[in-house]
Amino acid sequence: MHRPCFEDYCQLVRNQCYSLGDLPLPSESQLATSYQLCLQMITAAQASDEQALSFAEFVHRALYTSELGYYVNGQLPFGELGDFVTAPEISSMFGQFVASSLLPVLPHVDECIYEFGAGSGQLAAQILLYLKSIDFPLKHYFIIEVSAPLRALQQETLTKAGVYDPDIVQWLSAPPAKEFSGCVLGNEVLDAIPSHRFKWVEGEAQEQKIRWSKEGWQTIWSSRLSDELEQWLMQHRDKLPKTEQVVFEASPWRSGWLATLSQTLSTGAIVLLDYGYAADELFHPQRIDGSVQCFYRHRRHVHFEQLVGLQDITTHVNFSELCGMAESLGWELTGYCSQAEYLLSNGTHLNMAEESSLVQRVERSQSLQKLLLPSEMGESVKVIAFVKNISENARPSVPDTLESRL
Repeated sequence: MHRPCFEDYCQLVRNQCYSLGDLPLPSESQLATSYQLCLQMITAAQASDEQALSFAEFVHRALYTSELGYYVNGQLPFGELGDFVTAPEISSMFGQFVASSLLPVLPHVDECIYEFGAGSGQLAAQILLYLKSIDFPLKHYFIIEVSAPLRALQQETLTKAGVYDPDIVQWLSAPPAKEFSGCVLGNEVLDAIPSHRFKWVEGEAQEQKIRWSKEGWQTIWSSRLSDELEQWLMQHRDKLPKTEQVVFEASPWRSGWLATLSQTLSTGAIVLLDYGYAADELFHPQRIDGSVQCFYRHRRHVHFEQLVGLQDITTHVNFSELCGMAESLGWELTGYCSQAEYLLSNGTHLNMAEESSLVQRVERSQSLQKLLLPSEMGESVKVIAFVKNISENARPSVPDTLESRL
């Protein structure tokens, strides 16, 4: 298998930036990191029988390879100088209303919040500020984060906001190994857990894989399925439309994440916000190319095989499958709705008059529109909540307007 020299690789990346719409070029240090990551991925592909990586493995390596992957190599993807913005960066009100939705459950779960993938730390800062403003006695805010650079950014964000208290805020690399109680929160976490991609060809499944060539990473379709996809198809094949040449996505790793968490989270609530659909929407035959999306310098495209380690890669969440797994583990679904419905139910229409400046009110209104409008994040992001071993009056405030779709 051809292994590029550094100069040729740099030119390849420059050509990719140009072909994707004259995108900004990476720095020399970013190119060097991307090159080392690409070499490691080529080596991994060489070790396989087909000289190729499954889509799931390709994305996992591109995002999470130690010290080189997109989320762990030190570059910060959030905000105006990064590649994308999340809801907490759009409006500081977002965390206030998330915190409001968690208030009913917190007194029943040891006043503890566990946030997975806290990003820039803005959501944690907003939640902590709100709870401080109402004198809520939060005991602990745990952030589960594997990236050292992101941990540092999160601590900096909390310090600037004046809410970093080492007795309350602590970082973990994984959920507690012993039985615990708490409210688990995840905003745009699951869509960054890689999925497998496949399609039907003459009634048989073929998996998308990625192979290195002189022209860069190229996709192929293989009838040799990875073990995870084969097992997933054994469970779900009968539920899928058999439309030929339509790309479908399966993410057993997301269900596995929930199963692992459930092993020790004995009492509490789980609230997840993410891009996704119920199964009938996600697997609709009109969605012929699947849901993969890449983000680089605030430009969105679908060429996941390019700009390795330099861009975010996501696929949408199958909330029906997630719900089925949660219920099989003893969790009860208590709400499933759009982000717009979730925020409105927790008071986004309030406090507009508190801003004394017309400019401030206009800016707040514009940011809320991005969170609420169907053409923005209002409909594409869904919110789902589960509870276990807590009473009826101790449930997170998440409407159930879309439960029938699951």
